[in-house]
Amino acid sequence: MCSALSVTVGSSLVTVSVLSGKILASPALMTLPLGVHYLTIAASMFVLNMAMARWGRKPIYLIGALFCVAGGCLAAFAMMQSSFALLVFSSFLLGIFAATAHTYRFALIDKAAVEDHPRLISLVLAGGLIAAFLGPQLSHLSHDLLAQIFAGTYVMIAGVGVLTFALMSFAQFVPPPKPDPPRDVRDLRCIITHPLFITALVCGMVSYGAMTGLMGVTPHAMHSYGHGLHSSALTIQWHVVAMFAPSFFFGLLVKRLGLMTVLLVGAGFYILCTVILWFSHAVMSFHIALVALGIGWNFLYTGGTTLLARCYRPAERFFCQGINDTFVFASSGLTALFSGAFLVWFGWQAFIALVAILGILAAGVVLIGSRLGRVPSTS
Repeated sequence: MCSALSVTVGSSLVTVSVLSGKILASPALMTLPLGVHYLTIAASMFVLNMAMARWGRKPIYLIGALFCVAGGCLAAFAMMQSSFALLVFSSFLLGIFAATAHTYRFALIDKAAVEDHPRLISLVLAGGLIAAFLGPQLSHLSHDLLAQIFAGTYVMIAGVGVLTFALMSFAQFVPPPKPDPPRDVRDLRCIITHPLFITALVCGMVSYGAMTGLMGVTPHAMHSYGHGLHSSALTIQWHVVAMFAPSFFFGLLVKRLGLMTVLLVGAGFYILCTVILWFSHAVMSFHIALVALGIGWNFLYTGGTTLLARCYRPAERFFCQGINDTFVFASSGLTALFSGAFLVWFGWQAFIALVAILGILAAGVVLIGSRLGRVPSTS
């Protein structure tokens, strides 16, 4: 449920933050709030993971929910005051919440058997399927509830933070480990230079970086091609459905096809998305392309997380998870930060070509990793 709520916030932000930025600033700066949001996730991820290693997950999750409440309220106030600076700062606060929420998938597998990881990771991500319908539709229904457009959506986001805090208050987690460093923790270079760790990292970076950049500018692109807010909200909704619906059969696919094959298929969906958007700008084309993008994200992100979990020992988990997510959300933040300016300066076709290149890069790294990598000893 907390995963579903966090994705509700994320999908709502994607729907309204770029348009909010466009209202309060120039088109070249419209993705700045979304970029700050993801860069905050990247900058805080490692620190939050180390804090969880020391104090446990629950206190950090509760604090993160309070940041959601504060960020939503401040964003609503920013829209009422027409303050772009406050809107950007609210994105920072919401980024802290998102950073804690993105570790929910790791919390579930802290003491699970390795063979259960694909199923458990996909199940906790499946909570986002609820958000696929809640987020964009709540954004559409609440965007004009207050005097300033989109202020009502941000108040709704603050309410989601309150509900997350209430639910998380009842949760119980595995206590943080107390390792004997010389025996339980390997040298950093041994971990981060392993081909499978690099493969997992690149899959995560491409999955989130390319998806965030393309999804972030899609509402603006659709508007420029004459499609309204309802059409863009519907596109984002079905994109989010496609992001999480495959979670119900992801574990089965891994068993039948193998993890590396699933990762390759995910990269293929990214390339398919760009082919569709390159040749057509119709509403249905945006729908189909963003669905392909969502499926590709699920396969690469869930698969990358599954592969990452095979590369570390229990005592190394917070460190490795922090390193991985720092790079993953740094790529996401950078693409969100510069995607608006890139689109304005170079055009839609060049932007689509960049996403295609990233998909090809992911496929190449997976192929190399499948040939060079063997699962390292994690016992």
